[in-house]
Amino acid sequence: MARRVLSRRFLPPDPHVEEPYRLTPRLALRVGLLGVVAVAVFAALFLRLWSLQILNGAQLLRAAENNQRREVRLPAPRGAILDRNGLPFVINVPGRSCRSTSRRCRAVRACVCASSAVSEVS
Repeated sequence: MARRVLSRRFLPPDPHVEEPYRLTPRLALRVGLLGVVAVAVFAALFLRLWSLQILNGAQLLRAAENNQRREVRLPAPRGAILDRNGLPFVINVPGRSCRSTSRRCRAVRACVCASSAVSEVS
């Protein structure tokens, strides 16, 4: 039996292990493979981030700027108001209105331009 070497470890020596914490070639191979896998994963992440920032950055920036505002038309959450016989009493009619005051618009041309821009009339 091999002679035990007293070590200055925190834990007491284990009587079942002759040489504790020995780095065997098999363990060294496992640690090396784990390191290679870790480096490969970080390299793949780095390359993907590089391609997103450098290669596709301008295209993705344009897509993000165009994605900030959407116009969604929602119908009114109510329908026609019916009387007790089921006949329409009040119906919804789509319409547009534009109101301007003299305090907001100093010139008539500015009022016309503002109302045509709001009501989509040229």
